[in-house]
Amino acid sequence: MARSSFFVLVVEDEPIARMTHLGAIARLHDVAAIGASSVLEALTIIAQNPPQVVVLDLQLQDGTGIDVMTRLAELNTPVELVIVSAHLDRFRHSLKVSDRLHLLEKPAPLREIQRIVEGAQRATLPTSPFTPLDYVQLACMGQHSVEIDCVGEDVCGEIVIRNGLLWSAQDEHGQGVAAFTRLVLAEGALLRVAPAREDKRPRMITESWEQLVLDAMREKDEAAHARPPKARAEVPATVAAVPAEVQGQPIQSSQRSASSSTGSPVADAALAAERGPAQRTLSADTRADFDQYVDRGVRAVIERNYPLAIIEFERAQALWPEEPLVRHRLKRLRMMQSSNTTASV
Repeated sequence: MARSSFFVLVVEDEPIARMTHLGAIARLHDVAAIGASSVLEALTIIAQNPPQVVVLDLQLQDGTGIDVMTRLAELNTPVELVIVSAHLDRFRHSLKVSDRLHLLEKPAPLREIQRIVEGAQRATLPTSPFTPLDYVQLACMGQHSVEIDCVGEDVCGEIVIRNGLLWSAQDEHGQGVAAFTRLVLAEGALLRVAPAREDKRPRMITESWEQLVLDAMREKDEAAHARPPKARAEVPATVAAVPAEVQGQPIQSSQRSASSSTGSPVADAALAAERGPAQRTLSADTRADFDQYVDRGVRAVIERNYPLAIIEFERAQALWPEEPLVRHRLKRLRMMQSSNTTASV
């Protein structure tokens, strides 16, 4: 089996339980799972292809799960262990406490197994320099059609954008604007951005993405003000990147007054960006080149080709140095590049 994706081994001698666990794990993105019905099968698979996660029964026909754990310890490779057993009390004295060891009584909740696997997968992936909010702005401004999958400790859902229009959002708690707000403000989540699939479902969100971004950021700002001073967070730089217009359509005056009347630093920063140097007039040819570079940069970001994204955004910035969206993206990309270079030294 080629190790082209995150690999999970399920060791379970009960066929129904084994297939149930495999089916739940198979629904996760970019995760490969294989089953073993005995200690011998498990050890053979581990020798050929060490897994990142093992979902393990303790009582097996030809031994115990402890035999499998011993072999994994000998390999000295980080493995997340999910013990799913009806005999936890019997073996508890043999199980060393570890943040990589998860104990679940049979029958285990499938969503809990998925959550553990997703958490282990997130830990192996490179950190994206962009947040869900960043991707929403990039896709809408570039008039792209994308799906933004967001999976974290507290959120799990997707945001769909079609031709630059915010189309739908849904998570485990609901759908629509409320789900969009939860997802777009998620921090530290695993993100997957892919072209939007063909879907004939009607549009779920009709509000402008600019206004919803302002509302979401205002909510975050108000939550920060509600916390004790030591816990307050600074207003993210993404606020200044909210454009005053998209596709030549300005934000409605009623939206401006609604934002400015709150007195929120978030709304004030966005309106300042609207009135400030971002309104610089470019010639038609220069603007066309600028848009082309930004579009290439966006595509590179979506494809996670960050070095190319830096090149394209630098070209755009050379034409329009004051544009806040490009400036902010370049800053984040360079910080990530510097961090990666330092880590590799």
